[in-house]
Order: sequence, then C-alpha cells, then structure tokens
Amino acid sequence: MISFNNRYLNVFIFFVLCLLPNYTGAQVKEGIIAKVGNLEISAEEFNDRLQLSPFFTDRKENPDSMKRKFLFSLIAEKLWAQKAHDNHLDTMEIYINSMNALEELFLKNELYKFKITNKIEISGTEISQGLQKFSKLLNITLFASKDSLLISNFYESLNSSETFESKNSEIFNQIIIRNSDVTFGDFENTDLEDSVFALGENQITKPFETTNGWIVAQLIKENINPRIENENPQTIRDLVYKIIYDRKAFSLSEEFLNQTIGGLKAKADFRKFSKVSENLLKIILKKYKSVSDSVEGEFTIDENIFVDLLSSIPLDEKSDEFVKINGNNKTLTDFLFYLSNQRFALNTISQKSIVDQLNIKVRSFIEQSVLTQKALDLNLSNSPELKRDLMMWSENYLSQIAIDKFVKNLSVTQEELYKFYKSNYNSVAQIPRINILEILNNDLEIIEKVLIELEDGKDFRELVKKYSQREIVKNNGGEWGLFPITEGGDLGKAAAALKIGEITGPIKTADGYSIIKLINRTTSMDSSSLSYDSLKTFLELQVRLNKIELFLNNSTADLAVEKGVKINESLFNSIETIPIKIFTVRFLGFGGKITAFPLTVPNYTWYNDYKNRSKILP
Repeated sequence: MISFNNRYLNVFIFFVLCLLPNYTGAQVKEGIIAKVGNLEISAEEFNDRLQLSPFFTDRKENPDSMKRKFLFSLIAEKLWAQKAHDNHLDTMEIYINSMNALEELFLKNELYKFKITNKIEISGTEISQGLQKFSKLLNITLFASKDSLLISNFYESLNSSETFESKNSEIFNQIIIRNSDVTFGDFENTDLEDSVFALGENQITKPFETTNGWIVAQLIKENINPRIENENPQTIRDLVYKIIYDRKAFSLSEEFLNQTIGGLKAKADFRKFSKVSENLLKIILKKYKSVSDSVEGEFTIDENIFVDLLSSIPLDEKSDEFVKINGNNKTLTDFLFYLSNQRFALNTISQKSIVDQLNIKVRSFIEQSVLTQKALDLNLSNSPELKRDLMMWSENYLSQIAIDKFVKNLSVTQEELYKFYKSNYNSVAQIPRINILEILNNDLEIIEKVLIELEDGKDFRELVKKYSQREIVKNNGGEWGLFPITEGGDLGKAAAALKIGEITGPIKTADGYSIIKLINRTTSMDSSSLSYDSLKTFLELQVRLNKIELFLNNSTADLAVEKGVKINESLFNSIETIPIKIFTVRFLGFGGKITAFPLTVPNYTWYNDYKNRSKILP
C-alpha cells in the first residue's frame, strides 16, 4: 500500500521553460512554409525547431544553406510520417502507448499552467524589495544542528550577557559552524532570509527549521554585491524576477499537490510488480554479462532493455489491472510504457536495488495518473498548444518508426565491403582522411547526461564504454579509424567541419543520437594501416551508413514525387533565425522533461533528385 500524507513534499517540481521564438529574439513569422502531401509545416514550427537543432546550427557553413537543408530534412520527416500512416504503423502498440505516455506529460504541463502559472502575480514592490536585497552580499556565520533543543540552548547562550569566548564550550562544540557569503535567493527558507537581511552587524537570528535541520545565523559584515556593478541591470532584474517567480510557483505547487494527492491511497498488484522486477534483473544480467553486483558509478537502463522487458510479459498479463487509483484502473502496460520514458538508474545490479527503484517509479506513476485525470476533468486536453505539440511529436516519431522498419533490414555483403575498400583504401592516395570517436545512444536522457559529463571534463573514451550503443566500435573506445572525408554520412560531414579535439552533437541519425569528437585529420597513410583485414570492422560501419544514406535519398525522393511538395519560397526567405548552439531541454510542469523540440534526421540530399525527376514527369 502506498500512502500520501498531508505533508506531501515528494514530487520534484520542474518549472516550464518558455522556448519560443521571441525568447531567443528571432522574428516570428506566420503562415505555411511548405505543404507536404496532406501535412503542412508552419513558419513557427520551422523556426522553433531549426533554432534548437544542434546539427543544423553548430556548423561552419553558410547559414542560408543550412536553413535550406533543415527545411528539406523537415519535409522528409513529414513524408516518412505519411509513409508510416500508409503502412498502418500508427496502429502499433509501441506507438500508441508511447504517444499516450507523452500526452500525459503534456496534460500535466497544461494543468500546471492552469493551476500554478496563471495564478502567479508579482508586484513592482516585490521586485524593488528583491533588487534591494540582491544589491547586498552578506557575510554570515551559520550555526546548525539537527537537535532542536541543542540549538535552542545555544541560541539562549549566545543571547546571554557572557562574552562570545566564554560561551558554554560543551554546547558550542556540538554545533556545526560555517561561514558563507549570501544574497537574495540563496535561502530555501524565506523567513530565515528576511530575518538575516534585517540584522545589524554581529546580531543573530532566532532558530529556524530548514530541510537540513535547525539554523541560527549571525551577520558578520554587509558588502555590496559585485554583480550589481558588473552585470547589465536588466539581467539582474530578470534574475530577481525569476527568483520570486520560482518561489511562488513552488509554494502554489506544494499547496495544490497537498490538496490533490494528500491522503491518497493506492495499491499495486504485488505479483505483477514482482514479475517485472525479476524479469528486469534477468534481462540486465543476460545483456550485460560482465556487470557484477557492485558496479562503479551509476548504471543507467536504456530503452532497449525496456523493449525486452515489454516483450517478456505475456499480452494478457500486460492488459490486466496493475493499480486502481480513485476508481480508475491502470494496466501493467500503462505502467511499463510510463517506465520506459523515465530515467532508471541503479548504483548496484541487484534485486533489491531494482525493487527500490521500481517502488519509486510506481509512486510517481500514481502521482502522474492522478494529475492527468485532473487535467482531463478540467477539459485541458483541448488546449491548442497541447494538440500542436502532440501532432509535431507524433509525426516525428512515426517517421522514425517508418525509417527504422526499412533501415533495419539493410545488410552489408562481403562483396560490398571489398568493393568499397578497393575504391577508398587500396592505395596510399593523398585523400584527406579523418578519425572520430562516437557515442551513440537512442535515449536522449542518456545523451543529456553525456553532454553534462563531457562539460565536467570526463574522458570521452570512458563515456563510450559506459553509454555507447554502437557495439561495433565500443570496445575500441568509440574510435572509427581513418576514413575519407567524403564518407561517414552526416557524421562524417559534421566531423569534417570540426577542429581536432572539438566535439559536436547530438546528431540525429537512423541509429539514434550521436555525439562525436574529431581526433585526427591527415592526408598521409602508412600502407600497412590500409590492409583489408585491419580495416574490416570500420568498413562494415561505413558501408552501412552509406547504404542508409543512399536508401533514404532514393526513398524520400520517391515519396516526394508520390505525395507532392510545395515550398513557399517568399516566406522561407523572409525567416531570420538566431540559432541556440546547445542541446536544449524543456522542463514540464509537475515533473518530466523532453527535448525542446523533436530532433529530425539530417536528410536533405534527396531534394535534387526529386527536382530532377519532377522536371521529366509528363
């Protein structure tokens, strides 16, 4: 039995990050930029997605050229989405349930806006008071203890007439003491913050309870905050506004969640829960035979493991009730697809650690189900923004399913390998060649984690071992080996624009999301390093990527002829974009996050072929 008491504090609140064109300063255009069969690409969708697509914005190439390549790639996405509809791929269980899980995230976000965002009001007086506090940098001493009686006695001791040096040493020695510089926004407890900012030098606050225990603060010295002098006034004002906004949002969220989920009781089916945990452990140990019960660092479960988990449970059991919430039944399928969209990390590979994590996920699943039902009761599913987002993600996902369906059957023969080798490696020609390291993963949560760890200075090769799903080069630290600069598909094209040591990504490919690092560029080769046997592994990788590119080129051009493509050149040319050259995540209300917009596969070389075919059509 899972209970939610009235002091409900266990949902981590993510606040909505507005990632719209005016957020980046780009000019917003209206209208349809392209008609693709029975689908359309609005200027708004084109602009939003281009700005936040790293592959198309983080390149040393003419911006207008990259803008057009992105448009052709987006058109290709719409064409393949229609191909998926034509082949009834939108009836697949994985598509339907994945979209249901995504819709629940968006419904929660609409509920958050309706119940939280729309109720936040910030007055000019609050901004002025915040700015006044932010102008100060206070040097304070914090006296802390988990024991409320001890901190109370300490406070009384400090307030006595004795000198500071002669305070009760027995009490004093049990107190944690820390010196710190603080300003507006650094305190979790706003009452404590108000009290500190009201102090004179050497004065102390009364004891305050915080999430880390009890605290007494003493002001040592008040200084001017150097950020006031060094930063733009509007930047400071925006920061103060955000601090006030986030605090109000958290307070309103806590109150709403207490009212909505406080006291709720729900019971999950123990037998099904146990089967999920047992099957998950078996799948992990089978796939990662080298994983021991005690692994170094964090072990993250990827999407492929969840696919295997779904397949391991009979259909009739997946459709049975897993948990009943306020009279509504949720099936095991509902939970498993929710689970597949969550980050699932283990510090040890054991039954206990899996059960502990599953308990947390069941609880959050129940919370999400309650909030989703609340949004449906308020008719928030009719929100235009929700419908737009769902359509955009649906088309992106359907295109991926369709491409995967056809690409996964592409194989490479020995004859093709040798032919490619003879054409590209059989002589020590002065052809520029490059070498890259690659981390491939189809889970964007993992990709985000990789980017953060790279930013923190982690070794690329070590991250390959930990996260990459490109098995063919994983044991070699993700290293491809030297290959002609004209080869390697879009990864090769992206690498060609880099300097040695530079990293770029994520790049959406038919295999997932890639982050690459250029490690070598040369025109000279030792003939011994060009032998067929020494290059065979990398030849297989390169030939497969080339076949995928050729397949996408020909098939997309066929689809364009079949469905029809019409571009509004005038509107396209009038759109100005200001790219954000980072991987951007959108945080959703009441928990959850996705990429700011769907990442599309770079797929643009088909367009010239399509235009040539169009010219000769009767």
